[in-house]
Amino acid sequence: MKIVIIGLAQGGSQAVQTLIDAGSNVEVAGFDAADLAQAIHWSATRSDDAETVFAMTPSALARHHVQLTGQAQAVQLDPDGHRVLIKSLTSGDTHWEQYDKLIFSPGSRALQLPIPGTDLQGILPAGHGLSMQQIQDYKAMIMNPEIQNVVIVGGGYVGFMSAESLIQVGKHITIIDHNSRLLAKYLDEELAQKLSDAMIDKGVDLVLNSEVTAFEGDGQRVNTVVADGQHVAADFVLMSAGTSPNTEWLQGVVPLTEDAISKQIVANRHKLPMFMQLAM
Repeated sequence: MKIVIIGLAQGGSQAVQTLIDAGSNVEVAGFDAADLAQAIHWSATRSDDAETVFAMTPSALARHHVQLTGQAQAVQLDPDGHRVLIKSLTSGDTHWEQYDKLIFSPGSRALQLPIPGTDLQGILPAGHGLSMQQIQDYKAMIMNPEIQNVVIVGGGYVGFMSAESLIQVGKHITIIDHNSRLLAKYLDEELAQKLSDAMIDKGVDLVLNSEVTAFEGDGQRVNTVVADGQHVAADFVLMSAGTSPNTEWLQGVVPLTEDAISKQIVANRHKLPMFMQLAM
């Protein structure tokens, strides 16, 4: 049996790990559009006798019948033929990859708000899926002492974790969210209030029940975020106002929900093994 995994971040890499831990002899082929070191967060020190996929060398993976390929994007699905078309992002070449079972973990991208100023420099998506240039920009922002005021648009999981990280490097954080509390999809009002109080104690400004309506700047770089008439100073902006799954290539091939998630996955998710649920 051959299992193909599309996407090798948290869900996909955990699927690989579970198959290895189960002692499965199935052939596994995994693909990710990003560089593998970025997608999997490989350890800086890897060895042939490592027990986790995060520290395994290619030869160690091969002993478990696993081959992982980065900078390779799934662009077309043929469910009747049990094959997926893979495009190399380095050479542009394509090939059909046959499978018996297919695991989707394609990830998502930050939503782009339809408001003025989104083309200004200094606005980056938060979370996974960043390009190498965006990663370099993010690192430069963290290291630049002149960048102090960071505005995070969106107070969900990614926005909250981004704020926690940036507090550690001494940035002044403002979180703007259209909900009445942080982590509104995850926590009830009482627990969310405790977290909000803790963030405020750390110097974070919260602008809740507010919609971001524009980004303003000097013509090139952002310096202000406008939210319901309030102007918030911004040396840098992280966008965390929701995500959209990377499933455009499945349009018209498999039925999708309004959120662009496979209806078959939604209907049968509770029947899947846990590692496959994580990969959805």
